[in-house]
Amino acid sequence: MEFLIGKLTNKFETARSDLYEYASDNSVTKFLTFSTYQSLQDAKERIAYLQQQYQEKSLVQDYCIEHKGLHKVIGAIGIPHYF
Repeated sequence: MEFLIGKLTNKFETARSDLYEYASDNSVTKFLTFSTYQSLQDAKERIAYLQQQYQEKSLVQDYCIEHKGLHKVIGAIGIPHYF
């Protein structure tokens, strides 16, 4: 399996639904720092927040993990940036 790391943005039409798919699963989010998503709106708001963080060059930025073969976002990782 191969994976890609990239910024999570709304330009990827499926990113919102992919994010919602894993972030709405209680068995996944019990290990994460955010609450389980209840709707696609939660994913849309998270992507908007991340876009703001990218623009502000925040200290830690989240990047998506995409399964290369499936072209599907399967997770995210926070990466510290030192400017």
